[in-house]
Amino acid sequence: MVKYSRQPAEPTKSATCRVDDLRAHYKNTYETARACKGLNLLKAIEYMERVLEHKAIIPFRKYTGGPGRKAMCKDFGHHNGRFPEKSIKHVLMLLKNLKSNAESKGLDVEKCQITH
Repeated sequence: MVKYSRQPAEPTKSATCRVDDLRAHYKNTYETARACKGLNLLKAIEYMERVLEHKAIIPFRKYTGGPGRKAMCKDFGHHNGRFPEKSIKHVLMLLKNLKSNAESKGLDVEKCQITH
């Protein structure tokens, strides 16, 4: 049986995905996933693709000891940010997996929102 970090409140109206033993830095992946939280699923996928092209940035809010200041972070009300490509690729893979899981459950992908 699969163990998730959190169970959905309404299992029939939600889709889940997870990954084990990720070969990427924890702090970069934490900030990347946090940037997606609260977004629509399709907008989150588009946002991650824009970050891969360096047209958007991942703001670093908690782990600010290493990343330098970037002017692109003004949109988020913060000053530290990065383009963690390896973490973005893993989170993008998770988002695409979540999209296919939602489609297989019969959910409307355009209305899906990332909560955790």
